[in-house]
Amino acid sequence: MEHLWKEVPEAWEVIETVVQPLGAEEVALEQAASRVLAEVVRVDRDSPAFDRAAMDGFAVRAAEVASARREAPVALQLAGESTPGSPYEGEAPAASALRIMTGAAVPPGWDSVVPVEETSGFEAQPVLVHTATLPGQNVTPRAGERRAGEDLLPPGRRLTAADIGALAMVGATRVRVGRRGRVAVLATGDEIVPHDTVPGPAQIRNSNSPMLAALAAPRARQVHLLGGAPDDPAALARAIRRGLEFDLLVLSGGMSMGAYDLVGTVLEAAGARFRFRRVALQPGKPVAFATHARGAVLALPGNPVSAFTTFRLFGRVLLACLEGDAEPRPRFVPASARFSWQRSNPRWLLLPGRRVEGGAGVERVPYAGSGDLMAYARADCQIVLPGDVQRVAPGEAVTVWPFDS
Repeated sequence: MEHLWKEVPEAWEVIETVVQPLGAEEVALEQAASRVLAEVVRVDRDSPAFDRAAMDGFAVRAAEVASARREAPVALQLAGESTPGSPYEGEAPAASALRIMTGAAVPPGWDSVVPVEETSGFEAQPVLVHTATLPGQNVTPRAGERRAGEDLLPPGRRLTAADIGALAMVGATRVRVGRRGRVAVLATGDEIVPHDTVPGPAQIRNSNSPMLAALAAPRARQVHLLGGAPDDPAALARAIRRGLEFDLLVLSGGMSMGAYDLVGTVLEAAGARFRFRRVALQPGKPVAFATHARGAVLALPGNPVSAFTTFRLFGRVLLACLEGDAEPRPRFVPASARFSWQRSNPRWLLLPGRRVEGGAGVERVPYAGSGDLMAYARADCQIVLPGDVQRVAPGEAVTVWPFDS
């Protein structure tokens, strides 16, 4: 089984290589935020479609105001006005200026815009220009942003609010996006009872299922909770068979080395092929990824913090790959450490953290190990310490993974 051990980046690579997108569907633009684009979108017309004023002022000919100074202004006759949506359509006489507003079309005959504050004002006649301009100054030329036919957005991009706005600018009303996966969540173990019951002395509430459902929901078409399954081969097999009907089955518990850790054996009997079974990670070493004829399986440790961490690291990557996301891996950000730390083993380590100083710094949140999920309720990020980081001193740069990313 040694070849099924992976480093964290190797595990990501395995998932990215094996998991294929589920295909595409068409949705209304208003429903496309945070979805993964499944087609190239091209600009339908020049943007802007005309020479556009970049500020309020007067359109002028640069050559006619080349000598303008505040102490020796150039006088121009007012020819008219151009406003957004109502372009000026008259002549452009010599020694004339056109009152113009931000976003309005600059007609042929004028080649630059003087800000109103550099003139005698909108009401003055004639218009006194107090400063020289250069051709094209304060004007966004036609196609200065995008040219008709250019690629606007590539496939594989997760759409942001700005992307939605850009798609609206090119007239997109419906968008092809990657299909999202259907997810089943199953908790295993004799000690697990539903979270809405009072546990006995040797029992624990099932916190993993609602937590994993919450983590999966933003990237899933559907999340179905299968409840809990005991450490009994027949009962576990029945629950797993139901879960294998989904695009992704997420299990927690039963993948360690104990006598009652039966998940791996039952999955293999059901036709699953393991791609990795251990990752050099703390918490979360006994995390496994398998595939079968109809989908994929992610088997997570039973301890809540381990389940939380491993789903964030691998479950979200897996769901992103099902959508066709070109950049499915986590996005870490830098911060300055407000703590000391010394490595005790070579595995990747993730610790609960809380950002301070507006996010520039991060401090550790004390916690009692991989069962202490309540400590994570006081955190807003995880501090990510790859295996090559040996120690951290206060003020040094570290990597953090915000919960909202």
